[in-house]
Order: sequence, then C-alpha cells, then structure tokens
Amino acid sequence: MRFKRIGSMTALVAVLGLSLALFLGAVGNWTAGAAGTEHIVNSDTGVGDQAPCDAPDFPSVTDIETVIDDASVHNGDTLILCPGTFAAGAGGAIDVDKELTIEGLAAADRSDVVVQGSSHGFAIKANNVKISHLKLVGAGTDHGIHYELGPAGFDSGEFSDLEITGWHNGIYLNMSDDTQAGPNNNIHGNDIGVVIITDALGGHRDRVFSNTIGANTAQGIVLTQADEAYIEENTVAGNVGGPQILVNGKSNVFIWNNSIQATNSPGILIDSATAETLVQIGGSPAHTNNFTGTLVPGGYYVSLACASENTVDATFNYWNGINDTAGISPKVFNDEFDDPTSPSADCPNPGGSTSAVVVHPFVTAQWTPSPTPTPSPTPTATGTATPTSTPTPGATRTVSLSPAGWHDLTWSGPDATDPTTALTCISGKFSIAYMWVGTSTPPQWLRYVPGQPLLSNITALNKYDSLLVDITASGVSCVMPVAP
Repeated sequence: MRFKRIGSMTALVAVLGLSLALFLGAVGNWTAGAAGTEHIVNSDTGVGDQAPCDAPDFPSVTDIETVIDDASVHNGDTLILCPGTFAAGAGGAIDVDKELTIEGLAAADRSDVVVQGSSHGFAIKANNVKISHLKLVGAGTDHGIHYELGPAGFDSGEFSDLEITGWHNGIYLNMSDDTQAGPNNNIHGNDIGVVIITDALGGHRDRVFSNTIGANTAQGIVLTQADEAYIEENTVAGNVGGPQILVNGKSNVFIWNNSIQATNSPGILIDSATAETLVQIGGSPAHTNNFTGTLVPGGYYVSLACASENTVDATFNYWNGINDTAGISPKVFNDEFDDPTSPSADCPNPGGSTSAVVVHPFVTAQWTPSPTPTPSPTPTATGTATPTSTPTPGATRTVSLSPAGWHDLTWSGPDATDPTTALTCISGKFSIAYMWVGTSTPPQWLRYVPGQPLLSNITALNKYDSLLVDITASGVSCVMPVAP
C-alpha cells in the first residue's frame, strides 16, 4: 500500500511507536534527574526568616548565576528561592546552562520572590529547565525568559505561575521543542507577551496555556512559522499596539478555548497564510474561543490578509453574542461570505484573496473554562484497512473517526473521485479537510470546505490519497468503497 505524507502532524503520529520506545529507554535517566538535590537560596533583601530560609544552603545571594555555577549544583537539582530580590549577573542575564528547576518558596507569595534583569532575565541554555512561582521584572529591554540562539534549540522547558513584566518580550521561545508556557502566568506590561519562532532547527509542539496575557504595548502572542503550536485556555485582552494574537508566515497553529477581547485592533491577525499554513481557531464545539469587546469602526475579531494562500478554519466560535451570519461577516475580514467579484468585498478582484476565514457553523454560548487545564490533544490517526489484491466487487471498509477532532482519513475508492462524493459518509460532521501535496512547487495544503466551492481547491481524490479531516461530532464513522 502506498501513502502520501501530509505534513508534520502525520509524521508525529507515525513515529509514536518509536517515541514510546525511546521514552521507555529514557525513563531511568529522567527519574534520576528528577530525584536531584534541593538547594535553599536566600537573598540579603529577604522578607523574614521562616524555615527553611533560616538555614539556607546559599545565604545572602544577590546573583542566582553564582549558585547555578557552583560545583555542588548538578543537572536535575532544584533551587528554592526565598523571599527577596535577586539580580542578574554582570552580563545582565542569568545563564541557565544546567537542567534545573528554579522556583520560589511555595509558602511565599510569588510577588515576594523577585528576579530582576538589566538584559535578559533567564537565558535558557539547557533542556528540561523549569521555572515557577516568582516575579520576573525587566528594564524594558530583551526577554524575561529567552531560549538562547545556538546550533539547535533547547527542549522541554516548563514556565508556570510567573508574573512577567517590564521586558521587550515576556517569554521568547526561539527554536524550542515541546516547551510549555503555563499554567497561571500573568504576562503584562511588556512590549509583547509571548513569542514563538520556528526555523529549520526547531520550534515544534510548543504550548501556551491557561495564562493571563494583557496590557502589553504591542501584541499579546506572536507566532512566526510555528509548527504544531497550541494556544489554549488563555485570557488575551488589552494588548494595545497590535492584534491580541498575530500569526506570521508558514505556521501550523491551533488556537483553542481562549477568551480574546478585541477593540481597536484585530483579535487574531493571520498576516500571511502560505499554501503550507494550517491555522485552526476553534474548529469544534470542544474548542470554542470566546471573542468579546466592542470593535471600533474597521476593527475585526479575526483578520486574514488578502494575499493569503490558504483557508483558516474558524468554525464553532462565540462571536460576542452575534447569532447570524449577517452580523458575523462584518466582524471578520476576508470571511467566507464575501464575494470577491463584488467591489464591496473585503478582498475584491483584482488582487482578491484565494482563501477566506470559514466561520460557519458558530456557537451561541461562551465556552466555560474547565477547573484544571487538560493536556493538549494530539491528532488521532485512524487505522486504514489494507485492501486485498483482488477485492470483492462492492467491497467496503469502515473507519472510526471518534472522538471529535483531527483525524487522518485515507481514500480507498476509485481514482478521480469528486471530494463531495468521497466525503458523503461524513457529510455534516466535519468542518474542513486538508490534503498535503508535497510534490507541487511549492509544496502546499489543498482544502475542501463543505458547501464552499470557491474556497475548495481539491478537485479530485485518487486511491490512497490521505486527508486531514476536522471531525465536529462524536461517534462518527465512515463507510467507503474499496476499489480494485
């Protein structure tokens, strides 16, 4: 059987078996690191001397980097910071070049454990660095938490329960893989809240979740060529110098269950969606985003640049109580209801867009946050039956597509089948389907949007073509033919 590779999401699923084997082999190393030594670090500006800060391992510390560099501190250790103020070293940053956990004393308020920097705050130069429960204060420059540039990015960081303020970028994830910003961060008073940047060396599967990101002077979240980035359960509001969330370039981004307040700038701006871009905003009732705020004239909850080459799935969102397409359409720039042949369209021809923001169906009630954050769902690969060399005439196969969410679906019927015919088995139960064409120049995602022929550019399916389908209902299965 031959299959077509449809991009990094499928590649991720395909290597799960290998990843599991590698994980099991590495469990011993991980647990050894997790069982490291705790070091109590006290500042000479401390507030009180409660235990264990009355007998610290490192007393009167002004520069955390001196502790990190100490020969007694090893990979897997934890630094417990007592209440007080800690400053960066002579270089203006704290270089974290060991796999450490750095956390404020649990019994203290996080605002009483203050780390100040004149350049970067924490410059991350190792894998598996975890920082939590403290206040990180900058001088208006550089980054509060910064993944240091190098021959490769560093992976698997966790940054949670932080107040981050006074920086150019609060958290700057450059080429990091499998890094988490959240939960319970309050990121405010910076130029930009969180930045995720990807290039060929890394920047995959980063997750920003369960944070409050607001009152920054530019954007709340910026994603540039981010691959499999998950933006989930955040409150993003009051960032005044740009959109609340900005998506740039070739990105593979999932924006789920956020509360986004837009006023004079877009809630979400997709600045340039190339043919390889896949952006999902909502996409199912389980992933509804709440768009709120009174828009000024010319303001939009979601805006897609006219020059974009791919469609954005923004179905099943709450649009500030608007319950009809006529009301939603003016609030979304370059939406599916615009007629590009009309002079009044958002992107009229000539120069009109070949794509659009798909907003229908939508929901009429806001999404309610869960009490505790849930893990990022990963695309679910469904099994595909292997046809025999001489199938029985009229043979079919049944593919389970449950639960709701993204699924791989491989067409097993005859060549040159119209996609509407091929997907009849799930009609009304999916919002959009993508097909990766790696042999085109440039490689691109083609799509099929139900009921939207102007937005659909999958013209026909051949046997063994593979689709990435967003299923919006539970208990869905597809019965499709098996061609000789």
